[in-house]
Amino acid sequence: MDRGIRAQLSPNESGTLSRIAADMVPRAMLSARDVAQLLKLQLVREVQGKLELTAIGRERYRQIRRRDRPRRSIREDQRGALSPPLQTSVARPGGARRGEYPIARSYSASGIP
Repeated sequence: MDRGIRAQLSPNESGTLSRIAADMVPRAMLSARDVAQLLKLQLVREVQGKLELTAIGRERYRQIRRRDRPRRSIREDQRGALSPPLQTSVARPGGARRGEYPIARSYSASGIP
């Protein structure tokens, strides 16, 4: 039983476990090899033709979600907010190279720049 928590999962197996947890796709769309490995590790079980997570599988899924969660920088933690997005530019229409137009524009309440 303990092996399912400690066993190293491939990225594909982790993805399959996440799909089963979210009930995103039917079993026929999942990799048979990944499902067999997850069944062997007792992370999932089959109930009435449908796959569901076991208690160990739910704990392993929580570990995967924690690991994959984006981390905030110290600066973001201190401010309590995310920094504003970077403004990027694109070349002028018609191929002119003299200047660039910003992608993001602000509009007034009337919708006119």
